[in-house]
Amino acid sequence: MGKKPALTPDQRAALVLRMLSKEEPAAQIAPRAGISEQTLYRWREEFFSARKLALAGRGAEHDQVKEIGRLKSAVAQGADGDHTIHQPQ
Repeated sequence: MGKKPALTPDQRAALVLRMLSKEEPAAQIAPRAGISEQTLYRWREEFFSARKLALAGRGAEHDQVKEIGRLKSAVAQGADGDHTIHQPQ
């Protein structure tokens, strides 16, 4: 018997939202999803942390935009003769 496939981020968010909306208690949601209550509560904390970062303008998309800018700059410097790409400080 194989391991149950991991839940997608959207599935995890749906479970957390169901718990937050009080449709069902965590004690019912978790076993039905094949996870522990502890895992569901950890996902809830991650959900809140990610939302706080997104609202503060530091979400994943913001980080990606910053990284793209850094890489463009590194490529431009490489085109000018400095072939070393430096890690951000």
